[in-house]
Amino acid sequence: MADIQKGAGPGPGKRPSTGPGERSSKRPSKATMLLITWAVAAALIILFVVTNSQSIELSLAFWDVAMPLWLVVVVPFLLGVLVGWLSRWWTARK
Repeated sequence: MADIQKGAGPGPGKRPSTGPGERSSKRPSKATMLLITWAVAAALIILFVVTNSQSIELSLAFWDVAMPLWLVVVVPFLLGVLVGWLSRWWTARK
């Protein structure tokens, strides 16, 4: 059996090479990490809403409005996200 090629295998201590489309490491994919991030964010938002459900009275110029505390925090946050997104979209458009 002298015709066996040297170096035909990966060698001692080395991993065999992966084919196309296969991952060579055990790291989670980008989509998996994004899904985990969104799941954690959703869980934190739900926890925030549940723990801040008490009603508060808010004075808006001439009106007094009673609403849940989480709504007072979340609505301005979402408006800020929307304004930020629209400003980036507007500057990228030019």
